[in-house]
Amino acid sequence: MKMNKCFLAGIAVLFIVMVAVNLRTPKRYSWQPTFLPKDKNPFGCMVFDSVMGASLPNGYAVMQRTLRQISLGKKPHNVLLITDGLSLTDTDIAAIKRITSRGSKVMIAASRSSYTPDSVLMENFGASPVGENYFNIDVLKRKIKDDISGAYDTICWEAAGGVYGERIYPVYEMMVQSYIGHIADSCHDVLATKQSEKRDSRASSVMAVRYRKNKGEVYFVSTPMLFTNYGALDSNTTEFLMRLMSHIADAPVIRTTAYMQSPEAEMRSASPLQYFLSQPPLRTALYLALALILLLMLSEARRRQRIIPVSAPPVNRSLEFIETIGTLYFNRKDHSDLVRKRYLLFTEELRRLLMVDITDVREDNRNFGEIARQTGIPHEDVARMIRDIRLVADGEMVATAAGMQMYVDNMNMITDKIT
Repeated sequence: MKMNKCFLAGIAVLFIVMVAVNLRTPKRYSWQPTFLPKDKNPFGCMVFDSVMGASLPNGYAVMQRTLRQISLGKKPHNVLLITDGLSLTDTDIAAIKRITSRGSKVMIAASRSSYTPDSVLMENFGASPVGENYFNIDVLKRKIKDDISGAYDTICWEAAGGVYGERIYPVYEMMVQSYIGHIADSCHDVLATKQSEKRDSRASSVMAVRYRKNKGEVYFVSTPMLFTNYGALDSNTTEFLMRLMSHIADAPVIRTTAYMQSPEAEMRSASPLQYFLSQPPLRTALYLALALILLLMLSEARRRQRIIPVSAPPVNRSLEFIETIGTLYFNRKDHSDLVRKRYLLFTEELRRLLMVDITDVREDNRNFGEIARQTGIPHEDVARMIRDIRLVADGEMVATAAGMQMYVDNMNMITDKIT
């Protein structure tokens, strides 16, 4: 009996030591693109799907459904397809045509290592992702250490008109090695291109195009690595990503995972547990350890039943925080700064709710018209209120206490009427 107790104590000590060592060992991220909805690694899509679900106004869902299954649904949906290697059949192309015939949109974010001129994409849409995005974190670290400028390329947003103006976005060169090939300019609208010292030809620098099909649209994007947790969190790519997604945000969006290469197998292969289960001795040791842990838990639970103390619910300090911040601004008498901060929030609300960017002065007439149409406020009043607020936000005019109250009330009134 004493020997058994010593043995169990030794096993428990070894288990505790193993757990402590694992907790102190730094966790390594996997930089393998999986695009899986539950993957927390940089090139998974857990954060991306969460951000899209909270940002897209008409809804966003991730489903294991093929293009044909989506096209046969009763309700129209826009479709997002993300994969590292793209392989579509004639059935998939027919499904895309059915989806676009209802006025819906399909966005394909993919790369592929090769293509043929008579491929189904080239034959039906006159465009196809070309090349392969290969990402290696160790190689990237060496490039940054040797010459950081050589590790970057620049994506240029070139869409004429619309809500967004021209903009450039620096990205790592490894993430944008593929491109959209063989584009007929008369049939396609180029949304984004790439500036690279390695490629000067426009034919090998198109990153995103729009193809109008029937009543709908088909988008081709050659940067699937940006449609990930990394792309959603990196400050250089978030805005580019949201500009692309805004094109399909006018209807509920379904992201299909049916075209990824065995997503369940990819998740299992990325887990250290898979190696343990693949080796018979390690698998047996793992099962014995789990059985021992369960036995010890049951034994401990039977011997000692502890009373769970009643914890008081946390106190809501939000009102006290607001009063503290309000007192701070009142004592500083910096009314202009308060208007400036409310204006930043106001611009983001308009961009999210109406897809208008009032910071772009060139689009004032269209933006003011859209706000007036949605709120019922006369166009002249909208233009006067926003231009007055801009003067304070840009530092061209100092706001008084009464002026601050008026500007904030005007912004609140506009957002209240929209929502």
